[in-house]
Amino acid sequence: MLMSSLGRVLCSVLYIALLVIPGLVYAADAKDNLHKITLSIKNLQGDFTQFEYDERGRPLRVLQGKFKMTNKLQLWWQVAPPYAQTVISNGTHTMIYDDDLQQLIVRALDTENLPPFFFMASNPQLLDQMTIDQPDPEDPTFFLSDSNTDIFVRFNRRLPVEISWENELNQKIMINFSRVTKNRRLAKKIFDFKPPPGTSIITD
Repeated sequence: MLMSSLGRVLCSVLYIALLVIPGLVYAADAKDNLHKITLSIKNLQGDFTQFEYDERGRPLRVLQGKFKMTNKLQLWWQVAPPYAQTVISNGTHTMIYDDDLQQLIVRALDTENLPPFFFMASNPQLLDQMTIDQPDPEDPTFFLSDSNTDIFVRFNRRLPVEISWENELNQKIMINFSRVTKNRRLAKKIFDFKPPPGTSIITD
């Protein structure tokens, strides 16, 4: 089901082999460069295209949708039909609503396993806990790694354009961002999800 797949995208332990590239800048410099980017972000919104590949690199499916997020750990992540689903974080809990099942799963927010939040300036502790490498100090492409998470992140003009990793099934997940803007006014109510009448609610 999409819910389990998107849950892995946003909440599960992520795996991707860290690329070893000669000439990496010092980790401290890479971390400082990434901090400068994230500190400039108060919120983001735009479109995304998510590509999923199996362990042999064969395409599994493509998901598209829109997102909004803030540096207060608020997230609105909506997948378009035919895989319609909405993931919302209000800063303390994550809610996953499946349109087809009319089902809402509510769970405590786990910031360490939410890759999009690596862009958020409100969570410098996430970056501080990771090893960060940057092959070229002039190119805002970063490799982030800790004991159980390795992620590739690329920016352009201080806006995220790509993030990728492998999940626990050795499937590669790559998300491309487009039409991204930052620090524009967002309505707070978008992060206050109210499920439709008749929705089955599950607390995880």
